[in-house]
Amino acid sequence: MSKNPETLSCGRTLDQLSDYLDAGRQPADPYIDTCAECQAALHALEQLNALTSELVDQDSREQSEADADWLGSIFSNIAFEARSGRSIPIDPVLPEAAGPGDELSQTEGAVISLIRAAGDELDNAMIGRCRLEGDVTEPGAEIRVDIRVTALWGAPLQRLAKELRRKIYAALALHTQLTISGIDIAIIDIQRAEELGDDNQ
Repeated sequence: MSKNPETLSCGRTLDQLSDYLDAGRQPADPYIDTCAECQAALHALEQLNALTSELVDQDSREQSEADADWLGSIFSNIAFEARSGRSIPIDPVLPEAAGPGDELSQTEGAVISLIRAAGDELDNAMIGRCRLEGDVTEPGAEIRVDIRVTALWGAPLQRLAKELRRKIYAALALHTQLTISGIDIAIIDIQRAEELGDDNQ
């Protein structure tokens, strides 16, 4: 798989993280293992590896270039989203949860990782671009989730979008205080999965 040397704000690159995965996370790197940005990127890279391992190898130069463009866009989005991004304020559920003057928050990158994790539960889809549209720094502001999805060939697209939307809504309701006004899902690509035992086609 070609790699894009995108750099996270912590200084690690996707090349380094990809190599770390290829080595089975050995020898252990204490920084990578405790860095939230690295962990978010590693999680996305693992899903990308799982998906691309199922895709059919194409011999044509045109298809290879298309695959390279697709993978490049995925890598760029992984690096962009793993960065911390905006700080999203959180009101403590219990007054004693925060001390005087404390301000609780979660990062935009953490929320996007949460959305990706919800998408990981579906075997026939890969979330590419994912953005939170709206002012997440303003408590109660309406936020729309905008995602681009690659689906595997043969997946029922309407059912896929409906199930993905349901999982994302549930995850955001459970783990964030964002006011989600809508989730926009665009299926922008379909990749053919390998059909085992059908090599002659």
